[in-house]
Amino acid sequence: MHEVHQDQATAGRPIPIRFPAMPSPEILFLLFVLGTALAISPVGREIDSFFHLRVITRADGPVYWFFDEVLDRLSSQRIAGTTLVLTGGWFAVRRRTLTPLLIVGVAEAMFAATGVVKIVLGKSATRFQTPDWWDGGLLEHGKFSMAYPSGHATESVLLWGTVLVLLSLYGPVATRRRLAVGALVWRLIIVNTVTVSWLMGRHWVSDLAAGLVVGALGLVLLVGLIERGVLHRLDQTVRDGLLMMTNVDPDTGRTISRPALPYPESYRTWLRSDR
Repeated sequence: MHEVHQDQATAGRPIPIRFPAMPSPEILFLLFVLGTALAISPVGREIDSFFHLRVITRADGPVYWFFDEVLDRLSSQRIAGTTLVLTGGWFAVRRRTLTPLLIVGVAEAMFAATGVVKIVLGKSATRFQTPDWWDGGLLEHGKFSMAYPSGHATESVLLWGTVLVLLSLYGPVATRRRLAVGALVWRLIIVNTVTVSWLMGRHWVSDLAAGLVVGALGLVLLVGLIERGVLHRLDQTVRDGLLMMTNVDPDTGRTISRPALPYPESYRTWLRSDR
């Protein structure tokens, strides 16, 4: 069970906040390696082909539109990524701390790493009919030609999970009941993402499984950084550097005898807050 402990940016919280239990990063990484090895093998390719579905097609009209434009979009960068950025930005302004933005940045960087894995493995998308590896062809077929691991599945776990982290740390007092409701919504988004992608034939089953593992790995690593106070210390380091640039001593908050840079006083006050 992972706990996100309070730091100066979340002062006032009476108890540590618990998150749903997940395996350790080492176990998740091992699962991804073993799962990838299985997916590459002839047995894995047979499994992908056997379980490949395309129940929801363009011929379904309004049903296809609802699945494609509503349900499938929940875990896209357009929705999940935008929600994460807006949530982090809102709490950064309200709490006058850079830590929420750092959390957002780390989560997005981890998701971007998924794209690198896609390029390296180059597994062909379902539209090519066969689950071939190192054959996705980024330059030849575009970014949607590579399928492993599933980006939508990764986003459903990592990005929406990070939104839950931010709400738990910086939102209204997070009781066990409120956190349980948030975790339930998060799980429903994950189930929705995997089910919709599978029914629409957007991904092979191994893509979806790998996306869930990669997303969980990124989320566990992010929670670990928060627990250890790494992001909060980075926040303070950035603040101290900016305060020195604005002619304010980071320890005393007093003006020091150095030519001041043209920053408005309101900006300096924002930097001095939450210390």
